[in-house]
Parts: sequence; C-alpha cells; structure tokens
Amino acid sequence: MALEGLNEFNRFMIEDFLKDKRLVFIKAFSWSERGENIGCKIVTQIVEDETRYSREDLNNFGEQITIKVRGVAPVSYQKLRPFNTCVTVTDVEKATIWGDYNNNLSVTAVVKVLEGGSKQ
Repeated sequence: MALEGLNEFNRFMIEDFLKDKRLVFIKAFSWSERGENIGCKIVTQIVEDETRYSREDLNNFGEQITIKVRGVAPVSYQKLRPFNTCVTVTDVEKATIWGDYNNNLSVTAVVKVLEGGSKQ
C-alpha cells in the first residue's frame, strides 16, 4: 500500500537556498488570480551563486526566480534598474518546490532592494 500525504512533511528551506546567492531585479508585472489583482510578480536573476551543493558541477548562476509579492503594485518597482539593482527576499509566506523533477520553485514573499542597490 502507498502512503499518502508524505509531501506535507517535506520542508524547503529557502533561506538556506538563497544564503550564498546574489539576486538582481529584472522586471515586475501584475499578479492576478480569478480576475482579482493580488499584487505583483518580481522576476529576479541569480548573478552570483557561492552555494556548496552535494555535487561540484551544480550551480544556479543565471537562473531566474519569480517571486509573488502580495498587495504591492508593479509601479512600486518602476525606478529599479533591471539587471543592475540587487534585491533580497524577506518575510517568506510560502516557498514550494514542484514539478515532475522537483526543479521548479514557487515563492510568495517580500522583495526588498539591498542597501546601495546597485551591483559593484
């Protein structure tokens, strides 16, 4: 007999995943569900990945992460410079790994500009 509900006990520690990465802002656009505007989605890109993975050949440099930000309009991010403004993910509401190969990430959180804002 197969056990059910096992995925409810998997925990994804997004703070650990992002700890040794640097993200930059790419763009912001509206987030709507069932015709209701909920907030915005922020597309970020990993521009530095110093994470130590179990295999040496693993790296997420250049990959993009889209973060859903509740209650914030895309216009709030219009002054940010794409590919140049460093951001961080805080106050994570939900972070879920999904997909046939568990290689997709869904994140609902707050995106904040890092102090200084621009890449060095």
